[in-house]
Amino acid sequence: KEELAAKGITDVHYQTVDITSKENVAALAEKTAELGALKGLVHTAGLSPTMADSKRITEVNLLGTGIVLEAFLPLAVEGTSVVCISSMSAYMTPRQGPYIDVLKKPLAENIVETMEQFAQGNPGAAYGLSKLGVQLIVEDQAWAWGEKGARITSLSPGTINTPMGRQEAEKQKEMQT
Repeated sequence: KEELAAKGITDVHYQTVDITSKENVAALAEKTAELGALKGLVHTAGLSPTMADSKRITEVNLLGTGIVLEAFLPLAVEGTSVVCISSMSAYMTPRQGPYIDVLKKPLAENIVETMEQFAQGNPGAAYGLSKLGVQLIVEDQAWAWGEKGARITSLSPGTINTPMGRQEAEKQKEMQT
């Protein structure tokens, strides 16, 4: 908040949220509605392979995305723009396989356990699958958001020079090339 204030941006509201908690995200959506019309939403929350085990990565990256989009869709109005951050890792995961339909339903019962059958305890596999899931969820929900005059898209950046990006580069040999 102080960093933004130093740049002249003073109308700042923030709230710490666990995106894997429907209650936390609902409270954030409620606070957002109190502030006025939803103009934009940038969903960047996610865990990379060196940050957690495969189940937690799936929980945050896939389930969390589903929870956020479910909570904010009712707030969408004409002109709302939503951006969900995926990853270039999504393009390294085949777009065909028995997991595709599962990824499109991030709020399904036992989603983390179901996806664990595919990730098999591998955080890198869970990351790629979960980020492909972000893309598939966005594609699957485009019509619902569009019916409200809103748009939703996903972006798949490569490594970004952030603490998380540097940690991945440091700990994963594949990222050092």
